[in-house]
Amino acid sequence: MRSFLAPVLAVGLIATVAIAADEPARHAASASTDEVAQEGAGQDGAGQPGARDEGAGSARPVDVADVVRRLKSRAGDVRLSAANQARDVADDAVTKPLVRLLIDKEFSVRAAAIRALANRSTERGRKDASRALAARLPRLAKAKFGEGELLLAIVALGELRQPNSVKSLLDGITDETSDEVFAARMAAVGGIPHPSAIEELIQFLSRSGRRWGGRRRVVTSALQAATGQRLGNDPDKWRAWWKENRKTFDFAAAVERRAAEDAERERRAEKKAEKKKGKRKRGSK
Repeated sequence: MRSFLAPVLAVGLIATVAIAADEPARHAASASTDEVAQEGAGQDGAGQPGARDEGAGSARPVDVADVVRRLKSRAGDVRLSAANQARDVADDAVTKPLVRLLIDKEFSVRAAAIRALANRSTERGRKDASRALAARLPRLAKAKFGEGELLLAIVALGELRQPNSVKSLLDGITDETSDEVFAARMAAVGGIPHPSAIEELIQFLSRSGRRWGGRRRVVTSALQAATGQRLGNDPDKWRAWWKENRKTFDFAAAVERRAAEDAERERRAEKKAEKKKGKRKRGSK
């Protein structure tokens, strides 16, 4: 369990993004590998918001109306390019057409739309994006072509951190839910800075009983990430603590703490990777 839980909880669900990145090649209804490659290329360089014009030395302005128009194009490659560009467009005008792309026939377009929605920056945009993605979870959970798109949507909801997604993230869990999806859902809820997230996790822990076995540790890990407390698997202890601390709990401080913990884990991981790389170099001499 810990092998995938640690990266999911530690670095903003990066592990689930990696899983989802491999998904397109695993089902016939998805985009081809060429389209996925094109999607990756479309996220950098010319034509993207913030891309540098080497001649002028400044960022090119973004024509929001043009992005919206291209999001509605009949051509899949045009929709894909626009969805990638919309990721860095703050204007709420792109939110609604991005939501429409969640049911696009091309996997690469849907995936780009999910990533763009996860990057909404205004309060209204984040709420609308979260509501739309949460509504898609039940259908994605039943999809026969794999879990990649579901994981991407869960990751996005975790990044949006909206209370309106808490119930949707927890309601879709069944005995058939994979370990990766279970951990991703829990981590996403644990990262939402709102009382409902903590309360629903405590309730879930209470309802899970023994039938979830080792998965109960995943729930408590999400509670620990949310609160900074280590109270084990006993829901009564969590209830008692929350009853005492609910009115004074500092969610802003909790967000800062998680960010600091994530940064420290990344630093340690990079240091470990550098150490291994150094050993390989010395061994090859």
